[in-house]
Amino acid sequence: MDYGEPPSTIVQAYAGSYADLFAYNAWRNQFLQWTALPYFRIWNAFGFMLIGMAIFRLGILQGERSTRFYRRFALWTLAISAPLVIYGTLARIGVNETVGPFLGYTKELGLRGVTFLSGCAIGSVFVLAASQLFYRRSNDRLRRPIEAVGRMALTNYVMHSLLFFVYFHVIKAAPFDSLDHDVLLLMTVCVWILQVGFSCSWLSRYQQGSLEGLWRRLSGA
Repeated sequence: MDYGEPPSTIVQAYAGSYADLFAYNAWRNQFLQWTALPYFRIWNAFGFMLIGMAIFRLGILQGERSTRFYRRFALWTLAISAPLVIYGTLARIGVNETVGPFLGYTKELGLRGVTFLSGCAIGSVFVLAASQLFYRRSNDRLRRPIEAVGRMALTNYVMHSLLFFVYFHVIKAAPFDSLDHDVLLLMTVCVWILQVGFSCSWLSRYQQGSLEGLWRRLSGA
């Protein structure tokens, strides 16, 4: 299906006005809604849902299995998912317009979508098993910061969006798509540390995040 030429490049859209971004996303969503969603994304989501239902029925999600089970489960899923994720990641980097040249890797590999998604699906189960092991072996001092960020997920999501909006569009500290990827990684780590500290501080005074509380009032809970 021919959707025509995009109204601008992605860099021009994000660096321009809201109208520029709206026009670009309207064009892009034609592909997402009429091609990607019915042929690819809905089946990806369905596959992840089946995995979630299976591990719930088996008592894995609830933490009902033994520590030995989770240890073996983590090893097996890591052994299967790691090669798939590494291959899929390299394949995606090789065809990316910015990350590939930055890392000096521009090789095109086949089956990049299938290997990456299947690896992530199996890897998500590994994360579940590893999390169960972590919680059983760690103390409250290690768990509390992670739990705090999770309890304020909505607030933290909106917060980091606002932080980067102010950085790129309000004070215009750097043009969009002008920072190297190592700088972006450093910024991500800094925001994560900020949000961990903020979440712990906030929940020491209040029972839930500000937006979580607002959402609860609006929903009548």
